[in-house]
Amino acid sequence: MFVKLRELRKQIATAEAVPVYMVFTNGQLAEMVRMKAKTKAALEQIEGVGGARVDKYGPRILEFLSVQWTAQHAPNGKPV
Repeated sequence: MFVKLRELRKQIATAEAVPVYMVFTNGQLAEMVRMKAKTKAALEQIEGVGGARVDKYGPRILEFLSVQWTAQHAPNGKPV
């Protein structure tokens, strides 16, 4: 999932013509995956992630994470 999240970050950065680290750092992306972030409040707990970035990128990131986690699990909630 981390690799896919990095790809999404690259798409966002390219669209906004900014370096990828201005969206989120690799460490921040890894922490999102590790903690299974599901809310804006969870994103704000990650070191270096402030409200402005959460407001700007959070909805897209959280939607992406939700879809990825759903896709990784069978209907019974167990990993595929």
